[in-house]
Amino acid sequence: MDKGLQWLNGRQVYDYIHWRFSPGGDIDRIKRQQKFMSTFFKQQRDNGKLLETLYVVLKHDVHIETDLTM
Repeated sequence: MDKGLQWLNGRQVYDYIHWRFSPGGDIDRIKRQQKFMSTFFKQQRDNGKLLETLYVVLKHDVHIETDLTM
């Protein structure tokens, strides 16, 4: 993937945030995941869709699996 601004579809996002075979391994993967989430929610906020996005997440949380407690 080239450096700079990228527009990704869902599959490309999935591949990007799960890629582990970079020099920094899991640390780079975690940084990409954090960067993606930060950028995604900033875009949703800037487009006036943050509450709608949070509603979708909460509505479908039964399909989200995590080992973190809320």
